[in-house]
Amino acid sequence: ICIGDPQINEAAHAVRFKREAAKDIREYSASADIPCYAIHLGDLVNNKWALYSNMVVALQPEQTGIPVFSTIGNHDHLQTETSDDKAAANFESQFGPRNYSFNRGNAHIVSMDNVFYVGGSTPSSNYKGGITDQQLEWLRQDLSHVAKDKLVIFCAHMPFRGGTSETDESHMNHAGVLDLLSEFAEAHIMIGHTHYQQKYIHTRNGKKIFEHIHGAACGAWWTSTLCADGTPNGYGVYEISGSTVPN
Repeated sequence: ICIGDPQINEAAHAVRFKREAAKDIREYSASADIPCYAIHLGDLVNNKWALYSNMVVALQPEQTGIPVFSTIGNHDHLQTETSDDKAAANFESQFGPRNYSFNRGNAHIVSMDNVFYVGGSTPSSNYKGGITDQQLEWLRQDLSHVAKDKLVIFCAHMPFRGGTSETDESHMNHAGVLDLLSEFAEAHIMIGHTHYQQKYIHTRNGKKIFEHIHGAACGAWWTSTLCADGTPNGYGVYEISGSTVPN
C-alpha cells in the first residue's frame, strides 16, 4: 500500500488522516487474505515539523492495522538549515533512515531520499530532484545482494518521468537508478509529490520499468476529498504475486 503526501498543515489534518486514510487502510488490510504492508512516499507535513509527532501517532499499527514504512519528501526537509543532511536530521530522528531496503517474499523494496536540498531563497527553489553519487553507489551495493530474478520496488518522493538526462539537474542520477533497476526481472518505481495520479513507462536497456505517481492522501491539500486531478483522496494498492505485480 503506497500512501502519497499526507502533508498536514495543522493538527486537525492528522485527525482527518486517521479518520479517512488510516481507517480505510485498517479495514482493507483486515479483509485481505494476504499480509499487507504500507509505505508513505514523503511530505508527511507541510513544513510544519512540530506536527511530526501527530503523524507518528497516525501511522502506528493501532491506526492503520499494518506496519507503515517511511520515505522523506521535500516538505519534510527543514528549510531553515544550510545542508541536505542537516535539513533531513529531524525527519530521521522521528522516522528512521532516508535510505534503506528490506525484503518481503520475492520482492526487494528500497526507499531513498531523492530530494536534494540546496538552500534556495524560496520553498520552490531550495531543492531539486535526484540522488547523489554516494547514494547511487549505496544502491549499487545494496542491489548487488539481490538475485536478478527478483522483483525490485523503488520508493522515492519526486517523479523520474519527464526526463532523466544527466545534464538535467532536476533528475540527478535518476538515469543511473534506471540502469540498475533494468537488471532485474521486474521493477516498479513508487512516487508521490504531484498530488495526482499518473502512470509512466521507462524503457531502459530493453527493459520496461513502471513508474507509478500517486495521488495524495490529503488530496488538494485538505481542502476537499479530491486530489488535484479529481480522483478521490486515497492511496495505491498493489498485489504482488511471486516476483511480479500483475496488471
